[in-house]
Amino acid sequence: MQVREIMTTKVITLRIDSTIRDAVEIFGKNKIGGAPIINENGELVGMITDSDIFKLLRTKYKEFNIVFPTIQGAPIDYKGINRYHEVLKAFAEVANTTVALIMRHEVVSMAPDDLVEEAIPMMVDKRINRIPVILRSKVVGIFSRGDIIRALLLQILKEKVEAGDVNGFGKSRESAVGKDGGSGTGASLSQKTDVGKKQTEKEKGKDSSAMHQKEKDKAKDPSYS
Repeated sequence: MQVREIMTTKVITLRIDSTIRDAVEIFGKNKIGGAPIINENGELVGMITDSDIFKLLRTKYKEFNIVFPTIQGAPIDYKGINRYHEVLKAFAEVANTTVALIMRHEVVSMAPDDLVEEAIPMMVDKRINRIPVILRSKVVGIFSRGDIIRALLLQILKEKVEAGDVNGFGKSRESAVGKDGGSGTGASLSQKTDVGKKQTEKEKGKDSSAMHQKEKDKAKDPSYS
């Protein structure tokens, strides 16, 4: 499977002069955890992730630690609130810093025609979650670990359909209706039902004829009972 088959072509990028505040806003609005950084020519020059931003905040406050309540509406102790204020203060100090200060210059990238199988060991070894796709120095796509998982799922479903397991329950169409359309379990059950129905209708017809004959005999002979 080629990278072009799973990559997202609508890539959200940051410019090299974007600020940390810009990055946080873009990450939050688009629900992403990282983005490629491009220069004025649209060429890839770096990569920034939410981890890079957290590391920057951590550097500002060595003892940085947020205490979140486990249940919505639960009270937060004073210590937790204090630390949250420290986070806000740390962010205020670095918000206008350009992403160029903390971006990763050595970026793992791939081409559209590269194989997805080659990306998996790189993601594991280098502990990265997403890889930008480059063509002629320009960012033309990006894919994540989630995209690879979804691609594997589609491959599994494709194999099931080709095997006739359209429902995914391990029973093929042939076992349901039979290879010749009438020799399977489903077909046999249908045939038995039809036979039983015909027999019932036949018996009802016999009962109706017997009652009709009895009425005729009674009409001829009043003493008949």
